[in-house]
Amino acid sequence: MAATVSLTARPGKTVTVRLSVDDDCRVVSARVTGDFFVYPEEALERLEEMLAGCRGPGCIRERVYASLEGAEAVGFTPESLASLLVEAFERACGSTGSGGSGGGLDSSRSGGGPAL
Repeated sequence: MAATVSLTARPGKTVTVRLSVDDDCRVVSARVTGDFFVYPEEALERLEEMLAGCRGPGCIRERVYASLEGAEAVGFTPESLASLLVEAFERACGSTGSGGSGGGLDSSRSGGGPAL
């Protein structure tokens, strides 16, 4: 069963992450939207594509840094985006990242997230 998680962080600047996972807790798709800028824009598209297939926080963090290398982001740091994506993954899959205790979960959170 797929799970979708939406998280919004930092009042004033919004970064929303939608992460869908399959029954094996593998990222199927990711979408990052919000009130921020990334140059070149292709870096964000590359990140969303690279996240597909990730099965844990280490993979997610590695791919965030790889896709944003050489890019300029205004509104978030690579670390804050990685933390947000990891939190979405853990909500979707449970804190271990192995198994679907969050199957069918659709939750949102505003503010109080990682400093962007």
